[in-house]
Amino acid sequence: MGHIVSYLKKPIENPLLISFSLKQCVPTHSTYGTTHLIKGDEIDFSSNIRHFSNRMNQRVFGNSFRRFGKRLKMLFVIEGGTNEVWTCPALVPLRVLT
Repeated sequence: MGHIVSYLKKPIENPLLISFSLKQCVPTHSTYGTTHLIKGDEIDFSSNIRHFSNRMNQRVFGNSFRRFGKRLKMLFVIEGGTNEVWTCPALVPLRVLT
């Protein structure tokens, strides 16, 4: 708990709020040629967020992201539930690259 509090006390420089609308159902194809819709869950959504975060860090820091662990300070919150639409607001620093 103390880790989260200390993380949130540090300000994010030039914050940019992004709201992701997560895909609620994903079509899957069976071996018999039929298509089924499978509902997404929190695990699927968190892997999508991790993928976005890795792509963003790779784009900003290049190889330093993997070699030295440089990362943007981002905050993601997954909202939704059983009968609600899943969304993910994110707070991302807006960096000016020169």
